[in-house]
Amino acid sequence: MRKIIFLISFLITSICATAQMDANWLWGDSLGIKFSSGTIIPIESSIKTVESAASISDSSGNLLFYSDGQHVYNKLNQLMDNGDSLINGQLNSGGNTITNGTIIIPFPDNINLYILFHLNSLQNNFPGLYYSIIDISLNGGLGEVTLKNQALINFPTDSLHLTEKIAITRHANGRDWWIVIHKLWTNEFIKFLATPSGINGPYYQSSGRIMNVSFLGEMIFNNEGNQLVNVGPTGLIDLFDFDRCTGELSNYKNLGSTIYPDNVDTNYFYGAAFSPDDSKIYVAASGKGIIQFSNFSFSDTSLNYIKKWIVFHQTSIEINYGQLELAPNGKIYITRFVSDTTGYGFDSINEFLAEIAFPNLDFPFCQYNLFGQWLFNESLNFSYASSLSYSPNYNLGALDGSACDTLGLEVKEIMNKKNEVNIYPNPACDKIMIKSFDIESITVFNLLGQQKIKHNYKNEKEIELHLNNLSSGIYIVEIETANRVFREKFIKE
Repeated sequence: MRKIIFLISFLITSICATAQMDANWLWGDSLGIKFSSGTIIPIESSIKTVESAASISDSSGNLLFYSDGQHVYNKLNQLMDNGDSLINGQLNSGGNTITNGTIIIPFPDNINLYILFHLNSLQNNFPGLYYSIIDISLNGGLGEVTLKNQALINFPTDSLHLTEKIAITRHANGRDWWIVIHKLWTNEFIKFLATPSGINGPYYQSSGRIMNVSFLGEMIFNNEGNQLVNVGPTGLIDLFDFDRCTGELSNYKNLGSTIYPDNVDTNYFYGAAFSPDDSKIYVAASGKGIIQFSNFSFSDTSLNYIKKWIVFHQTSIEINYGQLELAPNGKIYITRFVSDTTGYGFDSINEFLAEIAFPNLDFPFCQYNLFGQWLFNESLNFSYASSLSYSPNYNLGALDGSACDTLGLEVKEIMNKKNEVNIYPNPACDKIMIKSFDIESITVFNLLGQQKIKHNYKNEKEIELHLNNLSSGIYIVEIETANRVFREKFIKE
């Protein structure tokens, strides 16, 4: 029998229409471009950041706001109300110096709120991971920072404690978000889970190499959220599988072990990006070139991968590569700066982003272009050449078939229940009453997607559901009738 899923609240409003939430990129020294209908156009920007930058747009690609981790700017390029003095990795007036230190996600289950994560790994200015809340419905749609500098984890100011890395992907339920950072001087990851009830954690896991001087460089998830790559100096290219249900890392692979076996000093990796189909990883070796990795299996723990230099520079012309970012048009763009311009012409080369035009394809068909995307008479310079606007995969939905896919978030239509199901009391203490038509089953899940109660029925119209075995908290009840499935939240006191 075909089931039609009707969602009771606006759980998926911020998820189902996210095709263009990364349409606007703002970074560096007042740089900005917009991906619109297959073209790229320049946009104005007030940002000034050495490395960290993030922006978010609505489902139609209209800019909402952006940040350098120190300030929040609205869509009119004005400082947002209460959008100053964020705790960040600012080195000087030049701006934020944290590699992946700023990232924005929609608040789960709320169409008006956004969470801005900002990281400070420096040994002054309160090192740790912080978040701020933006309500975009305030001030006529210009937004306001309503909660600021909330510490998720912080450390004493006498030494470095965190690397310069934040990676974010969706939970397998398609609504919540995993946030992953890494401690310095250890191989310990720290994870958090953002849910409608707040940010849970920290959760700790040790895996991979010890991060000592490798505190720089990008750490990113692939587009499916099931792999994580972490790159940095001293030859660091670590690849992990990731379980979107549990948040566990596994199948560690050291891809950087054979790049420069005789000269570790040249193993200075900084930028990384996955191809759109996740079959390739591209890693930038600063001052040397770009490497393409392929033939790495999701479940294979061996190192039978293929690596190819898609571009390699001799020492006479040093091109310093920065961050890599997969764009909405399917290309990968790369920041770079020529410190020795012999044979190139300083002004022209630094007015372009390099690009990988067809990143799903093997070298040489992937087509690396040094003069990839013109920056419309704007220019990268040494102080602002590392960053690009950094976004998670906003389009990633629920993991079909997963035990954690309990919310039906792949469904694109929001329907009102129109009195077809009634749940009371809510909040409840020891039981709830559920009234509907032809009830066939009732299932209760917690906010992590774990099943807590399951009962089957035969076309019942009223059910008394006992909650004695549930701890206090927020739950989701799924009511399956003869031809529909309803889901609604309730609170157990």
